[in-house]
Amino acid sequence: MKASSYQIIAAAVLEREGRFLCVEERVNGVLKINQPSGRLEIGETPAYAAVRKTIEESGYSFLATHMVGIYEYFDLTTSIMVLRLAYAGVLFSPRPEPARPNDPLIHAVHWLTYEEVESVRERHRSPFVLQCVKDYRAGKSYPLDLVTHFPASPAS
Repeated sequence: MKASSYQIIAAAVLEREGRFLCVEERVNGVLKINQPSGRLEIGETPAYAAVRKTIEESGYSFLATHMVGIYEYFDLTTSIMVLRLAYAGVLFSPRPEPARPNDPLIHAVHWLTYEEVESVRERHRSPFVLQCVKDYRAGKSYPLDLVTHFPASPAS
């Protein structure tokens, strides 16, 4: 089956005191669990996109220090091929708890244990959610320069 379109998604896999940052987002009217994530914008690096989406969707910020993994998935319901680049790093926030997310599709921000993430598997936005947490817990780590970024330039 041929994909009708492709998406490149950057995501954040962030852990604090044994809990993982998750967002509850509205997808086609249904609340789903996901890590902060979203499509890359023209000209930005995947690591920057992961930081940007984390701020937008959770109010938290982080410094990306490494990649957790690169994942691909073909969504049969939409015929979209998705490539996800997941990043982890040092979490920080200017206040003990962040301001409300500024993404209107985000219903809530949660810090879930691994067991809680696993127990709501049927509500995950994609198979990426649990696999990214599993890979993070397994210590998978790749350098940020695994992805080489070329700034946009006019065709030569």
